[in-house]
Amino acid sequence: MKQPVSAARWWKPLLVGLGFAGVAVAVTALLVTIFAHRQEARNPYVRLVEVNEETTDPVPWGMNWPRQFNAYKQTAEISRTRFGGSEALPEEKIERDPWLKRMFAGYAFAIDYRDRRGHAYMLSDQEMTKRVTTKPQPGSCLHCHASVIPTYRRVGGGDVMKGFAALSKLSYADAHAEVV
Repeated sequence: MKQPVSAARWWKPLLVGLGFAGVAVAVTALLVTIFAHRQEARNPYVRLVEVNEETTDPVPWGMNWPRQFNAYKQTAEISRTRFGGSEALPEEKIERDPWLKRMFAGYAFAIDYRDRRGHAYMLSDQEMTKRVTTKPQPGSCLHCHASVIPTYRRVGGGDVMKGFAALSKLSYADAHAEVV
């Protein structure tokens, strides 16, 4: 006659099997979560309008990033801040801090170095500064003041760095004409 299987012998394999199943479920859930986060990281925001580095108009960018676009538009409002604000052409730092003239000796910043204003004014301020009107400047000065990547690609035959090198060899006025 067979002896009855004791409860202890029957429950131990069942508990071990359930433990392995639980570990398998946890590992599977972890892998699914990792995969989902990787997919989210590829596109971390909802795109309402397709934009890329060729899109230089700020309005389409503003549809995807309205908070940042509103902050950009605020830089055009007349205001005074400790950084110069946006009223008229800001005061001359060189007159206020004469040591800047020594620091920038030989550079165009020694001629005209003003408090900065918001991004909405960056290109117009660059064109009114004595650094450009009094002393001839290279086209590379536009790099910090305009959306020039499309121009770099066009001038460089698709290569941004070649386009930057080519625009840098031009005068500021000629480079500006290329950008416009």
